Amino acid sequence: MMNCVPNIYLGKLLTLIGYDMPGFKEGVFFTLAGILVYIIILEIIHFIFRKKEKRSHGIFSDSEKGKLYVSTAAIADLVKSKESEVSGITVIRSYLAKIKKTYFIRIETELINDNGICPERVAHLQNKVLSAINDNLGIKTIEKVDVIVKRVRKVN
Repeated sequence: MMNCVPNIYLGKLLTLIGYDMPGFKEGVFFTLAGILVYIIILEIIHFIFRKKEKRSHGIFSDSEKGKLYVSTAAIADLVKSKESEVSGITVIRSYLAKIKKTYFIRIETELINDNGICPERVAHLQNKVLSAINDNLGIKTIEKVDVIVKRVRKVN
């Protein structure tokens, strides 16, 4: 008898919300399908208008008598030259990237684990690269340097 009590209340609840009415199940189905279609449309719109990171082939900088074009290869060479000034970090690859009108440098590195502090090394590399680009190339439109540690190698 005790097991029947919840079923009686459940039956009254279903009758109250109209479960026994014709078309109720179809209405619930189409409502759920409509919500699913709405979510899919929102995801498509988000996919179209999201911020896309694009690799850039170079960057233009204004100079006194015209424009200066610096290629990604030149920036990669500059980053590679700063690698020797920071101990324990090996640069695997670097490239210039752009989101909308914001340029930044992405550096993929390998960390040599000799009990040094990684964040300090990375910050030192970032500061060296940004100051070298500002001083040597005269480019002030690069706002940040992202460092990605791909591997950590142990010292033998």
